Amino acid sequence: MKYIRRYTNLAVPEILAYDNTLNNRIHAPFIVVEFVSGQPVSQAWHSHDGPTSRPERRRNIVCSLARQMAELKKLQFSEIGMLHFARDDDDSPTVQPWIREEEFKPGEPQDDATDPDIAQKLVPMPVQNTAKAYFEMTMSRSDPRLKTDSPPMTAPDLESFGLAHMDLNKQNVIFDDSGNVIGILDWQWVRTAPSFMSWAGLPIWLRADFSDPCYMWPLVDEDICPEQLAQYRELYAAAVWEVTGDAKDWLIVRGSAAAAACNDALFGGNKESVWVRKILAKAIPGVEMGSFVEILGQRGWQDDKEMEAVGARLHGVFDGKLKRARKTVWQQTADVGKKGREAPGPRYIEVLHPCP
Repeated sequence: MKYIRRYTNLAVPEILAYDNTLNNRIHAPFIVVEFVSGQPVSQAWHSHDGPTSRPERRRNIVCSLARQMAELKKLQFSEIGMLHFARDDDDSPTVQPWIREEEFKPGEPQDDATDPDIAQKLVPMPVQNTAKAYFEMTMSRSDPRLKTDSPPMTAPDLESFGLAHMDLNKQNVIFDDSGNVIGILDWQWVRTAPSFMSWAGLPIWLRADFSDPCYMWPLVDEDICPEQLAQYRELYAAAVWEVTGDAKDWLIVRGSAAAAACNDALFGGNKESVWVRKILAKAIPGVEMGSFVEILGQRGWQDDKEMEAVGARLHGVFDGKLKRARKTVWQQTADVGKKGREAPGPRYIEVLHPCP
């Protein structure tokens, strides 16, 4: 956190004291940071209260956060892992193995005091110098049967990696009354990662339709429709481009939702099947994914043309360039009403304007 504060304008709280050992008065590692006076996004994203309208506040939050996170592009590394500092003022950290949380396998010994239903173990993962190697390693840990020749959003040439927050969600982003981000909290899992997970990665709540298994729009009032999430992602991408001045960064942000969801799916919890259904639903809308995946698993592809057609659509999803022939939100609302459920109504739609 001190390193980020020194080299970027990111709203990282000042560290007042810390100890990562047990040799202190509380006999536990701790960190004390300055108090950030504001509200977390989790409290105000859905609220209509405040000095600004909800659409304006949301737009300010999205654009302000994008500009903040784009600052991390200033810090680039040649490997994927966790940073190690020899001392507090170390300006040349080394990249060392990062820690991955994994579920215990059946019969694997674990602490008796740990709830076996939620227990996870911490596994050190070796440093990697390409995104392809990173994905191959992660897939082998998740399921040895998984193989890939072309991981999402990876480059064949020399790569560099930025710092990824790894938990950039509503509870960790603090803003003022106008929606300007004034604090980003909870950096405990920060590590270097491919750009679509680091400075060009979207906050978790703006890619819920890609990776959140609990995303149930329009059945849950707090969920935002996919079309509106897509608009917020466009605002975020444009704000990142504004800071970096590179149109390629805009494209990376646009495709990062699918790529980050792929990464999330490889961390256990049976997320792989959820991710497959969500990505296929983006590529071929209007098809009932449960039946499609089941049939595909039973018979495989009918021919090369079918596989190539779906593959082309999937590439569009990952590139952020998919031209979708899908129903409008109003048609979806009508369909929900026909099925006997309460239609969400116009309150789900807010007119968005470019970032101020």
